[in-house]
Amino acid sequence: MLRGNKNDSLPIRFEPFTNGLIPNEKGEIDIKQTTASPTGDLYVAAKTGIFYLANHADTWIDITGDLPAEKAGQRPDTEGIYPDPHGRLWAGSKKVGLFFSSDPMSGIWVSPDEQLPAGKSREIICITSASGDSTRLYVGTKEGTFTKTIPLQTNVSNWRLWE
Repeated sequence: MLRGNKNDSLPIRFEPFTNGLIPNEKGEIDIKQTTASPTGDLYVAAKTGIFYLANHADTWIDITGDLPAEKAGQRPDTEGIYPDPHGRLWAGSKKVGLFFSSDPMSGIWVSPDEQLPAGKSREIICITSASGDSTRLYVGTKEGTFTKTIPLQTNVSNWRLWE
């Protein structure tokens, strides 16, 4: 527990940092998740796609590329994002499903061999791996958490509900 005088304060001031982020139809920067890669770079999953910020850079880069959206002509509503230790970037696009990129800067996104089951399990909320086992991917959805061991060649099939 920190102790100190109630009048002590830290001079912390947060500034908006939105250079390069694309606002939604209401003009809002609607960020769903921010996460750091093992190398210290940052990724943002937003209602308007996926963005990248190199360590110490001053502008976000749109790396959404060909990530599909729910409807044609719209930008993908991404909810979850996870840079794994093997250089792949995983993204959950709302109602569309799970995708990954082996080269996120290319903007090329691939659907795993087999998607998560249809329905609310495609509404991805978060993505992560277990500490100590970076090959086991966990995908949190509105239907529960799904898990799969992901081989390094990224050939994904047969998702199962984690219980």
